[in-house]
Amino acid sequence: MGDIRARVLKICDLTVDEDALVKPEGSEVSGTKKAIPCWAMLIEHPEGLILFDTGERDCEDGSSGGERLVEQLALCGAAPDQVRLVVLSHLHHDHAGNIHLFPNADVVVQSRELEVARAEVAEGKRGSIYRKEDISGEIRWRTIDGECDILPGIRLIPAPGHTEGLQAMLLGLERPMLVTSDACYTARNFGPPPRLPGVYQDAAKTLCSLGRLRDIAERSGAYVMFGHDAEQFSQMSLAPAFYA
Repeated sequence: MGDIRARVLKICDLTVDEDALVKPEGSEVSGTKKAIPCWAMLIEHPEGLILFDTGERDCEDGSSGGERLVEQLALCGAAPDQVRLVVLSHLHHDHAGNIHLFPNADVVVQSRELEVARAEVAEGKRGSIYRKEDISGEIRWRTIDGECDILPGIRLIPAPGHTEGLQAMLLGLERPMLVTSDACYTARNFGPPPRLPGVYQDAAKTLCSLGRLRDIAERSGAYVMFGHDAEQFSQMSLAPAFYA
């Protein structure tokens, strides 16, 4: 479109089992730990500032993810109270950990994602990756159902499997950008051939979503940004640089 800019904001690194990113096959099991990026994306749009995901609230090194996010926004000449919309791919704590910083923004999420997150929090489900503090309080939820263009050049695409209500995003830049979030952790998951992560909610839905995202990327010629690909992230332009 030429009038949209996207800036990638690094929040922190997270340490995970490498086998959690790509499900081992046969003798592939490594059992090693890997540092992966946790990030957000600031989108400058003619109709206002949009933030895609808000990152981790409490970083592993003891620092505040919220403070880091504010610092990253400042690099771009922006402040939390200037953000018009927050779009959340899903509500796991490393993607929705700092919603409280944006009281002036509508928070866009798939209705099924919010429903499941609230149910797990209310139940106190063991091992849940949803946190009460991330989805409680005065949040201006704007729930959607299915694929939609929230603004010209910003399309949200359901991609369940990792969670029931996860959504990816297609940005109408000069070269489109398809942001998969945790529908696809890394390039190895994307394939070909597609590979399941080591952790997922529904294998069939995960593979179906991967197939759909691959088809969208092929048809649109989009650059695909994966959810937690350390190798890809190390080569990306980070804020205050931008993609347009």
